[in-house]
Amino acid sequence: MINKESIRVVFIGAGNVASQHINCLREFSDVDIVGINDVNERTLNYKENAHKVKSYRSLEKMLSITEPDAAFICIPPYAHGEAERACIAYRIPFLIEKPVARDIDTARKIAFDVKKTNLITSVGYMSRYRHGVQEARKLLSKFPITMIHGGWIIDTPNDNHPWLLQESLSGGQLVEQTTHLFDLIRYLCGEVSEVYCQGTKGVIPESNIYDTYDATSTLIKLQRGTIGNILGSWSSGLEHKIYLELLGPEISVRIWCKNLIQRFYLKNLLIL
Repeated sequence: MINKESIRVVFIGAGNVASQHINCLREFSDVDIVGINDVNERTLNYKENAHKVKSYRSLEKMLSITEPDAAFICIPPYAHGEAERACIAYRIPFLIEKPVARDIDTARKIAFDVKKTNLITSVGYMSRYRHGVQEARKLLSKFPITMIHGGWIIDTPNDNHPWLLQESLSGGQLVEQTTHLFDLIRYLCGEVSEVYCQGTKGVIPESNIYDTYDATSTLIKLQRGTIGNILGSWSSGLEHKIYLELLGPEISVRIWCKNLIQRFYLKNLLIL
């Protein structure tokens, strides 16, 4: 039975990330998941049975019938736009799983419409909410840094997600994964004023499911003057690491991802 005093939540996109959110929300007694929508009918039917949630092929129908208090948008980068517009039209606060879009024009349009309607929104950059990151932010407000170095360096993913390895659909590793590091930099150190990026191809043979960059190097300069370099790779078969280092005259912070599980820890923080 639906508790009328609970927060009514719907999911747009029924993939693996949506399942992770659903499993977490099940632990809250004041949250009711009242609908799930996906363009893939097979996936939608499977998740309806797995999570015991009413499924809807039509996004508009789901939003109008369920009258949700909030929506989780868990769709691939290339698919953004319609879901956000629908939530804005129905005045439904929403969380977008990162990245917010494949292209900057779509992201800007969504941001503009959200600002006009003053909706509560958020993006699923979970790393900024880690306890260690919160502690680092407090110290970094007192001790300046001069240099940032980081990387998202892993092997080539499998083809379980046909869109992931296609530049035109996912935006490549830089947009789909390394974006977490850029969000952390902005959260911990402030906004970026200059960006320069280079990528390389050819190590991993291109195919009908792989046409993105094998590796990228992004040089950034923050508004406060700090410089940084972020590396990304889908071609590192022998060494895997995800990390972010922030260095200054009196502080050294290293945030790292253990065993490639996306949980960030404050590994080393020294005040000299």
